[in-house]
Amino acid sequence: MGLAYNVPFTLLSFQDVVGQISELHLLWTEVQKEFIGHLKEYKHTYEMILEGDKDIDRAKQNLTVCEQKEGKIRKELRKSTRKSNPVDIRVLEAKLSQAERTKEIAQLEVADKIRENEAVKLIRLKEGLLKLSDAYVDLGKKSCIVFESQRDIALQLPDVHGKELEEVKYSGAAACRNIVQQVRVKLRKCRRSADVSIANSFSELPPPYSPGMKTSDSSHIFHSSQDEHNSSPQQQTPSQQQQRLTDDSDDDLVGAVGGTSI
Repeated sequence: MGLAYNVPFTLLSFQDVVGQISELHLLWTEVQKEFIGHLKEYKHTYEMILEGDKDIDRAKQNLTVCEQKEGKIRKELRKSTRKSNPVDIRVLEAKLSQAERTKEIAQLEVADKIRENEAVKLIRLKEGLLKLSDAYVDLGKKSCIVFESQRDIALQLPDVHGKELEEVKYSGAAACRNIVQQVRVKLRKCRRSADVSIANSFSELPPPYSPGMKTSDSSHIFHSSQDEHNSSPQQQTPSQQQQRLTDDSDDDLVGAVGGTSI
């Protein structure tokens, strides 16, 4: 009779402990999902870095097109030197001058994009590594919280060594529920502290690189419109080069057709 009477208590302890551990495992699943989200963010960091490299490739391709166009015009000019009339030669010379300046603008664009991309790449890499490191630290802390609590729940099972089965009692139901509730509270606190840690890490990052920020040696380019017009192509930004290209190419073409010297 004693054995039959205590079997329900044994079954109760088994069901209660396994049920509470199942609750812990659900919480652990949420922790893992959160960590997977951080891994996806880290992967996205490299996707953005790759996109920056692709942008440089597009700029280099544009430079190649400009160089090919310049070479084609230069070749036509060499062929036309002895056969064409002076007006046609002047037109080709104007086109060549325009192609050369277009190539110079493309070269400046490639150089600017490379400098910008290298700076942004370092910033993104640092941010990504900081986030990933914090995510692993957070995962480790939460792992300790969950599985140390699982151990505490397992300890609530009655000890049957040296006892008669009818003497075994289970009184850990309330303690198990309290352990699970404490895990929920600790995980929420751990999440908030992790967010604060990430925010503090980002506050230490350098400001984003800006290709428009030039050194003091070249800052005089922006002082007056007259200086912009007289400065060499190497000293001007791509946007200034484009404006000068438009103005000068119009003058060159007019001069070529009108017969004035270029």
